[in-house]
Amino acid sequence: MKALELALVAVLLASTYIVLSSRTITLKLAVENEYWALKHEAYSLARLLADSEILLHYLEDGVISEEEADAIRVLAIALSPPNTEMVVRLVKEYRVVVEVSTPSYYDCTTAAVGRVVYTHPLQGSYVIEVGLGKV
Repeated sequence: MKALELALVAVLLASTYIVLSSRTITLKLAVENEYWALKHEAYSLARLLADSEILLHYLEDGVISEEEADAIRVLAIALSPPNTEMVVRLVKEYRVVVEVSTPSYYDCTTAAVGRVVYTHPLQGSYVIEVGLGKV
């Protein structure tokens, strides 16, 4: 009888351990999958901004005004997935030319960045960095 009770306690402890560890692993995998999904979306959004002609028009004189930066922010918000925070940086020669973001981007717990090189016919090469995050 004692052996049966000990076997039952051992099975109960083993099943509790398995359930608790599987929940921990599942949560870690969910966060990792969310990161890769955000990274893919950030790269796609950066590629879309680079392929569109909006930067071609805004960079004709080499300077982006506040209104044009706000238009880039509105476009990026419209194209980004729902319930995500975002930041768009336009970098030339290690100098940030434009940085626009949503207010809560720097409070995100999970964030990913996509980078794309954009070449303007008159102004040279820029790096477009798009960061997407979830609070």
